[in-house]
Amino acid sequence: LQTSKGAEPESIKGALQSSGALKRAALLRLTDGLTAALGNEATRRDMAMRPAGEMAARCVQLQRQFIEQCGVEAGWGCAQLSQVPTRFATDVEVLSSFHAFTQSCRRAVEAALILRAATAASTGSLTRRFGLGARVMCFVGDHWEGGEVAIIDPPAPTAMGAPQGTVLPYQVSSAPLAVLGRSSPREEKTLHRPN
Repeated sequence: LQTSKGAEPESIKGALQSSGALKRAALLRLTDGLTAALGNEATRRDMAMRPAGEMAARCVQLQRQFIEQCGVEAGWGCAQLSQVPTRFATDVEVLSSFHAFTQSCRRAVEAALILRAATAASTGSLTRRFGLGARVMCFVGDHWEGGEVAIIDPPAPTAMGAPQGTVLPYQVSSAPLAVLGRSSPREEKTLHRPN
């Protein structure tokens, strides 16, 4: 995770701080640095490459990495950050910096979602309803079978013997290839599994 200027925070050598109280100056460096880093274009691109449901977790992971790069143990640093509103209740500068940081977390995820949608629109790819490993039901011929999404946007179905123009957003393991996401079995098209 880098700041908006593209530089990583200056790493502090030695043991990570994990006790005592995070001093005001260190807290301001941390919250201001996190705000800048979460607003960075590289951070948005990194998060946009992930499924929407994983973006917030990636944001937290990046924050924890940044905290440790600043010389603070991540778990303890997060606990210190959670105490800011009570420890610094009358310190306008600290509260303002903390508020900017918390808002930057939300904005980073929103910006990643927007970037992902814009990229999908410009490349013609669609955001998929199911992620890798999702348990799904597929309509196969005349019945439903359970399976797990193994590949998103597999190779062109025509290469597997499907009729021209057939769209196959997923390849599902433990079930024949089928088009997923239709609202009823009547709308499903069944593909034959290649040998």
